[in-house]
Amino acid sequence: VIKKSGIEVVHELPGVGDQLQDHQIIRMRWRIARNVTFNEQVHGWRAVRSAVKYLFKRSGVLSMPTLPISAFAKTRPELMSPDLQIQVFPGSYENLEARKLDSQPGVTLGATMLRPESRGWVHILSPDPFEPPAIFHNLLQTEGDRKTAVLSMKLCRQLMEADAMSNLYGSELTPGKDIKEDDELLEAARDLVQSNWHPTSTCRMGTDKFSVVDDRLRIYGLKNIRVADASIMPTAVSGNTNATCIMIGEKASDMILEDQKKSSL
Repeated sequence: VIKKSGIEVVHELPGVGDQLQDHQIIRMRWRIARNVTFNEQVHGWRAVRSAVKYLFKRSGVLSMPTLPISAFAKTRPELMSPDLQIQVFPGSYENLEARKLDSQPGVTLGATMLRPESRGWVHILSPDPFEPPAIFHNLLQTEGDRKTAVLSMKLCRQLMEADAMSNLYGSELTPGKDIKEDDELLEAARDLVQSNWHPTSTCRMGTDKFSVVDDRLRIYGLKNIRVADASIMPTAVSGNTNATCIMIGEKASDMILEDQKKSSL
């Protein structure tokens, strides 16, 4: 790939850019029967009230995190630990890419698969550093991922249809209550699934021929170059990657200082 892009290969490591892994998220939306969501707080006169509350009191919807509720769950009882993170957004997007909220009350449950099996890749397209790379997430490509996707959608639906939600429940928007059978849910999942932008494993740490860095994060075959981010993870962590990446960076800095001290003795 590097050669095809017109770049001279100085040191070849076949694992670079391969084995891309990411938490896959399936977003399901519901209409809510009461004005208690973010949607109506950012439209009309309520938008002015929300802005005033934030400006003078630092309170209200504009002061809240995007995902104030999160839960870890198991899609199957026999699992040893949760394989699903349900992220609850008290709002719904009319247009997700444009981040435009619906004008009517809504809620979104994002079923995030914590242990995806599918692997993709990310490769350079041009010697121009400003040109985006080609990214292929390869979502829902294994039978295990497909089964988890269907079960996660069923669990989100079960939560929203619980008795405790009866005074809020309006209607299911996506994929819709007419989607019931497993094959229908899987087809809907293919349309709804997205990368959760927690990419890992493209420069993974290990000892096989596709590994890129050793256990001290040094790139194999090169000197004085380390990788210290989510790409070195052999597999994605079961949860958000922020704290883990901070730990990787801090550990890398410690190892650099240790090696420097040894070399100066």
